[in-house]
Amino acid sequence: MVVVRTGSRNDPSDNTGLAHYLEHMLFKGTSNYGTKNYKFEKQYLEQIETLFELYKNTSDSALRKFIYSRIDSISYMASQTAIANEYDKMMQIMGVEGVNAYTSNDETVYINNIPSNQIYKWLEIEAERFRNPVFRLFHTELEAVYEEKNRSLDSDDSKAFEKLFYGLFYGHPYGMQTTIGTSEHLKTPSLKAIETYYRKYYVPGNMAMILSGDFDPDSLIQVIDSEFSKWINLPKPKEIVYPELTKKPFKSTEVVGPNPAYVMFGYPVPSGRVVEGAYAEVMNSLLYNGKAGLMDKNLNLSQKVQSASGFVYLMNDAGSHIFIGVPRENQSPEEVQTLMLAEIEKIKKGEFDEKLLQAIVDNYELQLMRSYQDNFSRCGTLADAFIRGYSWKDYQVISNAYKSIKKDALIAYANKWYVEDQMITVFKREGHDSSLVKIAKPAITPIELNKGKESKWLKEHAYKNVEPIAPNFVNFERDLQRTKTTSGLDLFYVENKDNQLFSLYYVLEMGSYNDLKTAFAIELLPYLGTDKFTVEEINNQFYTLAA
Repeated sequence: MVVVRTGSRNDPSDNTGLAHYLEHMLFKGTSNYGTKNYKFEKQYLEQIETLFELYKNTSDSALRKFIYSRIDSISYMASQTAIANEYDKMMQIMGVEGVNAYTSNDETVYINNIPSNQIYKWLEIEAERFRNPVFRLFHTELEAVYEEKNRSLDSDDSKAFEKLFYGLFYGHPYGMQTTIGTSEHLKTPSLKAIETYYRKYYVPGNMAMILSGDFDPDSLIQVIDSEFSKWINLPKPKEIVYPELTKKPFKSTEVVGPNPAYVMFGYPVPSGRVVEGAYAEVMNSLLYNGKAGLMDKNLNLSQKVQSASGFVYLMNDAGSHIFIGVPRENQSPEEVQTLMLAEIEKIKKGEFDEKLLQAIVDNYELQLMRSYQDNFSRCGTLADAFIRGYSWKDYQVISNAYKSIKKDALIAYANKWYVEDQMITVFKREGHDSSLVKIAKPAITPIELNKGKESKWLKEHAYKNVEPIAPNFVNFERDLQRTKTTSGLDLFYVENKDNQLFSLYYVLEMGSYNDLKTAFAIELLPYLGTDKFTVEEINNQFYTLAA
């Protein structure tokens, strides 16, 4: 992962969506790759940048249409030397998978899953990629961003979350602007603003490279030093400090869309320190953990609602605890919210088993141990620590923070933060959204993609010979131990030498092809008890065991 400590929080208020635009443009190449002839291409790119500024600052519709036609025609000229998708092609040549990126409130993250024998070549490419990107093929990339925006406008969930965050974080970029940006700003993009943003935030002091996998760290760090030392060593930019949030624009509101109705409500919670975040997470697990939370037992398993759930979303400047309730047939979202609020009140009154707190700690440590088995999750944990500004030592004490939370302290926390005058509610109603206005895509002349063409830089770097990886195939006769249980069932097992986890699978030689009712029967199992235990007792026991 390459992680940049910036996201939509730092978008200029008159250029929302900018961080996300930039993420897209970091796949377009540099002066060395993504082009057959950068010197020829550059003259057109400079004209396009100037025209986009003129387009942004022009209000006359006829003149705007003329300017965009000029952008379109010059973009076609520039595309004659551009090589589309050359970064992706280099990754394919090297066998890199999972090439992706995402932008959120506080971070922009670039992801690659790299064969271990290609890591040195990948470092060369990444150093070049972020050194001096060229924002080519820009107006065609707008189409992709417009499509993302239109999908978000169609999405009931996106509309509900946007309203909720507006209510929770009114006066802060978290609430006042979205990662995708406003329709108006997306229609008037500024290449100069994107360039300024890149120069400000994509600097060594504000970025991290996070690697996890099969490599020699001592030799790898030498290559990193060699490749990335060419960058100018600039510190991270000064953070903008926003005033404390106090004003709420509304208590409740609603959005309308074609999907079934539900209620979404939330509370702002502190997120500045490890312990503060741990309190919110423990609160959530007491209410909803999929097995033994108050909402699990009293609402979901008892089927008083179709579903009740919650999650904690912590950001650098603020956090939120969000709940979603889906009604049963002939039940209103308001009724669901009332039932969910009653479960929150139980915690505020101390009406919960203190033993659950230890079970929450055990389940957290289980989740953490599982995540450390996977390279992507390990990178994600390190990325989160970097973005939040924690040292790795700080991050490692989260388990201790969970263990330190006692019942009385949690009750006090709940009574302080989970109060009515802080709660924001969004009711999702089923119906037609008459206010929906999608972004119209401008007419664009198909550009030259130059498929099959390759830059000199690609040929010199992507095709370098590397030592092949020796495959290590599973030998089921050698690697699996076999025995039988006391009841005569076949048992196959492998010793886990990496950590204290174990997994157990029952494999039945039957399925829906044998009996169509099998699939439905399996779906019923989570709601069934036994002749000795109720389903609630079973779930409590499994959760207590962190199983």
